[in-house]
Amino acid sequence: METIELRGLFVNNFILYDEQTTALIDTGFLNGINHIEKALNKINRSIKDVDYILLTHGHFDHVAHLEKLKKISNATIVCTAAEQIHIDGKFPYKGISRVTQFLEALGRFVFNYSPILIDYQINHDEILDLFGGLKAIHLPGHSIGHIGYLHLDSKILFVGDFIDTRRRKVRFPPCIFNSFPELFPESIKKVDEMDLKGIISNHGPPLSSEEQLFRFKKFTKKYYKK
Repeated sequence: METIELRGLFVNNFILYDEQTTALIDTGFLNGINHIEKALNKINRSIKDVDYILLTHGHFDHVAHLEKLKKISNATIVCTAAEQIHIDGKFPYKGISRVTQFLEALGRFVFNYSPILIDYQINHDEILDLFGGLKAIHLPGHSIGHIGYLHLDSKILFVGDFIDTRRRKVRFPPCIFNSFPELFPESIKKVDEMDLKGIISNHGPPLSSEEQLFRFKKFTKKYYKK
């Protein structure tokens, strides 16, 4: 499996591919579909060749182009069932996270967004027969159905918005975006106990997966001391 990181202003997404299969992890945000198309053209493919769209969760900055990509490619959309309410724009945000509700509503208007159904509702520990095996890892906290994708051959975990590695100090996403922060300890423990060689965050600098994992391990040591 080869990976192309598509860097965006606020959030990154990824192309995964081998000789047979092309997949996206999340859909990108402000850079638009053209950003994805240009990257695919460099490997002699197009959006029409995308077989799977693997969502980590349903927040707007991860699904902004979902319906349009589906129309072009007819790719299979994969996510947990719990994230459909986010994709539909109907999640009942509470407290400070209502700021997110307002921002997402604005985004849906600006992008002329239309919700779309998940094709395949994946469960924790389920393995997709892609790229030698991609295993879904439930990582609640940012949202209730948030998942990562573990590439079994390389032992690299795509963690979505589970953590933010953009700065030298790893941190959780800003509190206004986290609907179930009380579940972060469960997810921290789960990832910390995994036998990994790297992690890749959707909100991170151009660092190697090994460096991101190293930063995460430093973060967990401080986290457990609190």
